[in-house]
Amino acid sequence: MIIDIPSSSSFENVANNLLLSAWQNLVKLFKSYEKFEELKHYDPDLIDQEKLDMFWRFERPILDSSLSLVQQAVEFYLKGRIVGVSPFLIIGKEPRHWPNGCNKTDISFSEFRTIDAQDLIKVHDTVAENKLSPTFANFYSELRKKRNAIMHTVDSNLTVAPEELATSILTVHSEMIGERRWIKSLVSLLRSSTQYHILKDGVSDSDSYVYAECHEDFALVVNNLKPSLVKKFFNFDKKTTSLECHHCIGIIENCEFYDTKWLDDYIPTLQKLETEIGRYRCAICENEFYFDSTPCEDCDRISIASEDGKCVWCKDS
Repeated sequence: MIIDIPSSSSFENVANNLLLSAWQNLVKLFKSYEKFEELKHYDPDLIDQEKLDMFWRFERPILDSSLSLVQQAVEFYLKGRIVGVSPFLIIGKEPRHWPNGCNKTDISFSEFRTIDAQDLIKVHDTVAENKLSPTFANFYSELRKKRNAIMHTVDSNLTVAPEELATSILTVHSEMIGERRWIKSLVSLLRSSTQYHILKDGVSDSDSYVYAECHEDFALVVNNLKPSLVKKFFNFDKKTTSLECHHCIGIIENCEFYDTKWLDDYIPTLQKLETEIGRYRCAICENEFYFDSTPCEDCDRISIASEDGKCVWCKDS
């Protein structure tokens, strides 16, 4: 009998963490690049544009391997959906190629070879209730080809741009989990991380670290992506004036090692919604607030809560 049969959620969890790894690699690179940009600004003789352009060439191995993580994530997402119908559908090869003795003793599911990556979409769309969009199917085909080329050959012209990696991560998550849900997933993934659970036992509010990381990541990615992509994946207009979210900052301030300098690395995430006058929504915590159009007399912010007439920062009427 086949034992240790995986669940659909097990595959999805692995896929989520593969995307998280690719994402964290990307934001680390963006952070390092910004530091070099600052050096160029303060000391052009030390760091010129030519040296700055070299950064991404030297970091090519990380970009390449991160794109491979994204491709692997798609495989696990698809396998998870197929397993949701029946786990035995992802067992590859004919019975004569199955592990020796599998018909005589219990054997783990992991001992069986699963179907090839090139067949996943065909199997998925045959058994799943909702087929993949043709656009995503083509995207995955090109992603798999590029990943295979990166892994199996050496071609100086074959490169992965940071924007391409970001777009790939967000495209996969949008198709597999839902549109514009990456930040919400990021919060959940960070809450399930080892760091979170270690801090959870040592500080009163380990969510402060989660929101601090989300805000830093969001700022780095938004600053390095085109406005159209930011709007597409985050429903955030980087050209529009935004406000700081008092709810998020209030959580971050609970961090044991909080420093107001952290805010220098963030961008305001509270934006006015077009659907209703005075209604604002945060791109990170997703909370919505209603503010009067008149600024607070003390802090000069658009922060007077409509329900009680008090400033959410000053707490004064």
